[in-house]
Amino acid sequence: MNLKNIFSKKINSDILSMIDEKVSMFDNKLEKAICIYLLLGKYLTFDYFFFLFSDWRRINRYYDISLDNREIMCYEFSRIYSKLLERYGIDALIVGNSTGHYYVSLTIDGVNYN
Repeated sequence: MNLKNIFSKKINSDILSMIDEKVSMFDNKLEKAICIYLLLGKYLTFDYFFFLFSDWRRINRYYDISLDNREIMCYEFSRIYSKLLERYGIDALIVGNSTGHYYVSLTIDGVNYN
């Protein structure tokens, strides 16, 4: 699968529905970003198998993550979080560092949050 196909995939509809339902109560973008982050942290869990065995075949599968298949790594969390932020009109950028860790940098009203 090429990168264009990977990045064009959609987030699981159950996750989208759950997020949409909870985020709709907030008006400002920062509250929405915080709500999304907390909900993802509540419903998704760390993929210990990947961490322990570095099973690289399991990476780039953010589109397979669901409320039933909840194990993720930081890259997948970052991909899902950035796509959700963009869905609500929040500028998001996935940032990687030299240790292989990924996180999301977002900008709201000209203010950057790392």
